[in-house]
Amino acid sequence: MFSNIIISAGKFLEEKGFRIEKSKIIDPGNITVDLYGFREGHSLWKLFPFEDHFFIYNLDESDLKSTEAFSNLHNTARIMVNSRFSKPKWMRYKVPNIITVGISNSAFPKEMKTMVSIPAPYGVGGEKHSMYLIDISEKKLYSAGIQRTSATAVTGGTAASVSLAPKNIDPTNRAYHLISEFLQTIF
Repeated sequence: MFSNIIISAGKFLEEKGFRIEKSKIIDPGNITVDLYGFREGHSLWKLFPFEDHFFIYNLDESDLKSTEAFSNLHNTARIMVNSRFSKPKWMRYKVPNIITVGISNSAFPKEMKTMVSIPAPYGVGGEKHSMYLIDISEKKLYSAGIQRTSATAVTGGTAASVSLAPKNIDPTNRAYHLISEFLQTIF
């Protein structure tokens, strides 16, 4: 079952402009990623260059189905991606988006679902990252969801507010929509 999902995910990512590698070994830690996808692009015309890095793991055939183990996978991916850059995060114009996806044929522990539902702090910039869990048996996606940007203005004593969730500009939203679209093809 999982090999079919990896094949489908690989084809889907390639159609979306990703270069993919199966069974990629990443350092530090000498960890094997079941499927790695990478693409570069620009959001908002040519203004904001980005890199999307997807790390997809089968959590059924390993001892990785815990918050600590999955968090370690994600942090290792972040270290690997950030090692590609010579500038510190706060100086980067091109921002990597690091996505770790765990797939299972059975339910995830509550702690794992809670962990991935908390949005990652953005800090001073230079990197975006998030984690996703896909429960195949329940056909459910667990994540922090869509990120919203709010703006409020006061004019003449009247306050106006707007909440935006840009689909392709915000890296977290770009990943969320991409994963959701992929899940529609397999569910």
